[in-house]
Amino acid sequence: MASLFSIEFYDLIMRYLNDDGVLVQWLQLYEFDDYLLASVINAITARFPNYVVYQTDDSDLVVVASRGAKLDALAPTICDAPALKNELARVGIHHIDDLRAHRIGSRATLEPLFASFNAPINSDYRPYVDQHAPKARFMETLPRPWSGSPPRLCHYSKCWTRHGAYRLPRSQRSPK
Repeated sequence: MASLFSIEFYDLIMRYLNDDGVLVQWLQLYEFDDYLLASVINAITARFPNYVVYQTDDSDLVVVASRGAKLDALAPTICDAPALKNELARVGIHHIDDLRAHRIGSRATLEPLFASFNAPINSDYRPYVDQHAPKARFMETLPRPWSGSPPRLCHYSKCWTRHGAYRLPRSQRSPK
């Protein structure tokens, strides 16, 4: 499964994606850690000029990535589409603002954060996620901003403004 989050997979997607097409990819966070998440996001960053990350619940993300289309603004009518309306209501999203509240950030805000971990790009030839996920699974870890109560979601963004270099304080970094 780790190959679905590799740079080679994203190369393949880019070959078939139209200029205005998007990749929508679910990413589990349970039994993952900061470095595994950074490795996957770094692979996405290496291939997609635009992406936005949304949190679906306490342990899952959805990444929407594009080869060229800007992803900054959601169409205000997205929640009005009949086929989508019932599915979104099932998970508590009834209005565009509900969906906006789940947005974690875009490439512009997340790239510096995940680059600061110095995690290698996940690759089929250097499978960082495949080799390190079993330990995270055994330890039942979550990346730190998603572990514990919802207020921790803002943990990293506080480090962006307080520490200026988009880097966690040394005392809060996980050892490699």
